[in-house]
Amino acid sequence: MSDEIRDRKIETFYLELAAKFLVENSASPYYMITVTNVNITKNHQYVTILFTVLPEEYEKNALKHARTLRGDFRDLVKSRSQMKIIPTFDFDIDKREKYRQKMDILIQKANKM
Repeated sequence: MSDEIRDRKIETFYLELAAKFLVENSASPYYMITVTNVNITKNHQYVTILFTVLPEEYEKNALKHARTLRGDFRDLVKSRSQMKIIPTFDFDIDKREKYRQKMDILIQKANKM
């Protein structure tokens, strides 16, 4: 299997597992978390799970809560995979997705003029 295919499978695995994990462990009924992307370093030692939060005013609370769950998520990956080395995980807000959404709104406004 080529490295590119393997990397995509690992990325998809982390993305899907993180999405389920964050939904199941969300402490608040006031916001919704959507996992949007996964950044993996070339040496596969560090993984950042990117997500968005609606409504946006709960981003800081959601990020703080997600970061408290990093060890639990790592344990889950360890139990669900056969990887010899389990990376260090972090969670962060997906700023690129926020910028994309803002650009969509600006384009829609420009098209209405």
